[in-house]
Amino acid sequence: MSTTAGPVLHDLFRQQAARTPGHIAVVGGGAGGLPYTTLTYAELDALSDSLAARLQSQYNTGIGSLVGIYMPKDAGYIVSYIAALKAGGAYMPIDANYPNDLLEMVMQDAKPSCVCTTKALAAKLPETQRKFIFDEDSTVWRKELSDGRRPENLDVKDTDPAYCVYSSGTTGKPKGIVCPHRGAVVSYDYRFKAYPYGKDEREACNVFFVWELLRPLLKGATLYVVPDTVIYDSTVLPEYIKDNNISRMLFTPSLLEAMLDSPGVSDMTGLQLVILCGEVVSTQLRQKIRRNLPNTRIHNLYSVSECHDVAGSDLSVDDPQLDPSNRKFCPVGNLLPQVKIPSPWSLSLWVWLERSTLKALHWLLDTSTDPELTAAKFITRDGRRMYKTGDVGYVVEGGMLEISGRCDSMVKIRGYSIELKAVQVAMYELCGDIIHECIVTTAIHNDDRKLVAYVVRKDPSADPNLVKKTIKSKLKSRLPFYMIPTYICVLESLPVNSTSGKLDAKRLPEIDFANEGTDMTVPPSTTTERTIASIYARVLDIPVSTVDVTLGFFELGGHSLLTIKLLQLLNAEYPDKEITLQDLFDHQSASRSFVLQKSFLINPACMQQVRAFWRNIVNEGAFGNSRVLLTGATGFLGSHILASLLKSSPRISVYCLIRPPVDRLSWHEDDASPHSTASPAAACRRRLLATLEQYHLMGGDGLNTADVKDRAHILVGDVSLESFGMPSEDYDYWTTHVDCVVHAAAQVNLLYPYQALFKGNVQASVHVASFCLYNKVKPLHYVSTDAVFPVGKARHYPEDFSIFDAKSPVANELKSGYAQTKWAAEDLIHKFAESTGLPAVIYRLGNLDSNLEFLRACVELGMVPTQTGGLHLELTPVNLASDFIVDCVWDIRHTNGKVFHLIQPNTIPMGDVFTCLRSAGYKVEQCSLDAWPADGTFMNRDTVKELCGDNNTYGVENTVSRTPSGKYFDVELSTFQEYIRGLGRAQLLPSAPEGPLSGMVISLVGLPSSDALQRTLQSQGALVVPSWRVQGPLCGQRLRCGLGH
Repeated sequence: MSTTAGPVLHDLFRQQAARTPGHIAVVGGGAGGLPYTTLTYAELDALSDSLAARLQSQYNTGIGSLVGIYMPKDAGYIVSYIAALKAGGAYMPIDANYPNDLLEMVMQDAKPSCVCTTKALAAKLPETQRKFIFDEDSTVWRKELSDGRRPENLDVKDTDPAYCVYSSGTTGKPKGIVCPHRGAVVSYDYRFKAYPYGKDEREACNVFFVWELLRPLLKGATLYVVPDTVIYDSTVLPEYIKDNNISRMLFTPSLLEAMLDSPGVSDMTGLQLVILCGEVVSTQLRQKIRRNLPNTRIHNLYSVSECHDVAGSDLSVDDPQLDPSNRKFCPVGNLLPQVKIPSPWSLSLWVWLERSTLKALHWLLDTSTDPELTAAKFITRDGRRMYKTGDVGYVVEGGMLEISGRCDSMVKIRGYSIELKAVQVAMYELCGDIIHECIVTTAIHNDDRKLVAYVVRKDPSADPNLVKKTIKSKLKSRLPFYMIPTYICVLESLPVNSTSGKLDAKRLPEIDFANEGTDMTVPPSTTTERTIASIYARVLDIPVSTVDVTLGFFELGGHSLLTIKLLQLLNAEYPDKEITLQDLFDHQSASRSFVLQKSFLINPACMQQVRAFWRNIVNEGAFGNSRVLLTGATGFLGSHILASLLKSSPRISVYCLIRPPVDRLSWHEDDASPHSTASPAAACRRRLLATLEQYHLMGGDGLNTADVKDRAHILVGDVSLESFGMPSEDYDYWTTHVDCVVHAAAQVNLLYPYQALFKGNVQASVHVASFCLYNKVKPLHYVSTDAVFPVGKARHYPEDFSIFDAKSPVANELKSGYAQTKWAAEDLIHKFAESTGLPAVIYRLGNLDSNLEFLRACVELGMVPTQTGGLHLELTPVNLASDFIVDCVWDIRHTNGKVFHLIQPNTIPMGDVFTCLRSAGYKVEQCSLDAWPADGTFMNRDTVKELCGDNNTYGVENTVSRTPSGKYFDVELSTFQEYIRGLGRAQLLPSAPEGPLSGMVISLVGLPSSDALQRTLQSQGALVVPSWRVQGPLCGQRLRCGLGH
């Protein structure tokens, strides 16, 4: 027990647990048919004791330490919360919606001794951060913590820290606020007296969870943890309240109002007490509550995070002043007698607080870094310390206080406190390369407040729509979704006052809500997308033309409360699908919802075709692979796959789907035949032949003209369009004619945001998968990339590593739009295969054509970034990769459902790249990455860092199991040098003069180190390597290697 007179929170809990050890303390889970987790007071006391002992002994937690809690709301959260207090520390809730950059910033600032988390979220934390991981299965961690350990009793005082909460600071850095036990204790004591718990009460918690969860546990009541998938579901939440006999619950006013409009409102009549907090309560809402819940008491609570409850009023009383005809808003309580009431009445004034609980409250960051801000927040009057809340209020007759708004740059939108200056700072820091000036403000649209940003471009000629998309994409890396502006308006300049020279906010143009964003949308392209987009537009009250199918519901301006109406409309449109709130979180955008709906709408005939396909495969029946549809045939890898297919068997016919060079997708142009030089098909064939010639795939050991003419057929179409843009009769024919599909097409650009690449990578993959299922089943071989894994984390990714969990670190850490779209495409194909049985194989490749771009940049710039550690080239021979894919095409029975990594485990250090380029005759010098151009080129500094700085490792077990040698394809330095020479001969690199020692490998064995000798030999074209790098009889031999080997 603590020795101080003032009680502390964990001692109060211990006392209650001793009084009611067998009572149910916590009930968690229960969403989506999952089992409930139930803990008695004795169990909760013992489990939290064990964890507290571990926090002290293993993580050095003590008085003043912070313990992070980074997990979904469940029973494990409660155990962590109490354990942090028992260990002497302060709990620190961490929002699971934090982007990675913001999460890392909070971790660096707070430096928690430990973070209690789950397996799914642990990988998002810095690797150096110490963690205690709760298994998803509660029986696992309950067994682990049932060891009877008890923590050391520390002399925790009521002025010691109990919790730390973070909010957005005005400087752009998150602001940590540490608060003492005393404030919470006083707050709880007040409400216990005002609204005492009855026997066997059950309180449901979700909203303002960390402030509310301990309250029932200090009075022997049962805490029901409402899952996040239930709280905003107007169908499920009322049922949850009724089924669990919930007697009291805290709501935001807007959440309760939405529930009152639901058909299940009668299920909530058992509530004895409703607490309203977080927003102003209108008298109309009070009237609505009393009409629908006539036996429920209503408490209007005003609180601030720094000191819990501030004031409250009982709205259940009959008071004429609370009638909507007399007042618009409800008061939050009476001022204390000693407070001086201003005159005249209704004068709007700042709200300051004076309480003993403030004595130990301080800003975690600003105390040392910004003393002026701390001084501005805390003042002393007549020897009493006071705190500036930032709220504005006024006093009405009778001494009642009403809150009317804010007096600083903090705004509250749907319960979220948002610091406008923090958003503005983030825009300057993250988007400073594309914006010159910006201002962030709010606008009201249909009684709903929206974040709005006005920006001025650095480059006046930059596409405004691309600027908007890039800004939103970059902000996602740091800010949670509710802090990203819904609307961005691009201006030529910001209006200023001609006298003061300051921004004239009144002259900022009004947002055209009806048309804003129309030009930057990716429109729906399917019937289901169009249906869902129209529902989104109806719920958001925006024109359907502004709905971008690549953006999530929240990104389009939606919020949790609007999901209630969205669910109602979606389930009305698809009454047999039972779409849940979890489905909306997992598939927010119209395009993702399309896949969700597609999986629901698969008909029995499709499933029968899948069964028939496998029966024929097993019995070696009619389903053959002689007719292959290939996308991306005019690309680097695609052209090699075409060559490998044609050389693998004389009975193969390959149908190359190629986008036409003109807007029309017809087979015939001006009645010309497909083989006419005037037809789109002929133009596509010329393009294909030029690609094969460029990569030296024709003649010699390659393809002959007859093979290409007779067995490589042209299909004119566009994978990003529904039905590939073909007439329906043509599309139907090809879906029955083709036996197998290899999808190698992709839009590659490491600078473009997600939306710009969505159609070419995500939507195209959906269309290809749909093609594979239509009319008859066709196996899909999908070419992906190692970019689906975040770089810079030094993690190991085996081939069976699941990237498809939306909460996994992989899904949340990807930076580039290319990586994000390739991840999304893989995710969609995985869901198609899972829900329909579509046979599918995924190949993740390393750097193929991007290596060429890098080498070309090195030659053109005359530099190689060897002086920055960790840079290297991953080099997999393209012909071996294509041969491997084709080998799998013929063996779908043993490759179906597998992922193959075609990623070189043995990379080439940048120093060897320099050596080989010099040996090939190129005049390049060594440099650091900082000397590399930061922008102005496709292969800029960030791109090189992402391309060559990947320190992940990748498992290749599946791949190696299918190679004849039982090992991965090695690339030696001599092979790499000949590869460079081949690029020069093909004019893919500028040609370099060959010296008399070209093609020779020379090892300086037994000679003293001589840089001059090495440079002389390299200048004559020799490859000079250390003796230990020479494997086998290479020295002195002239080697030949075709392009791509």
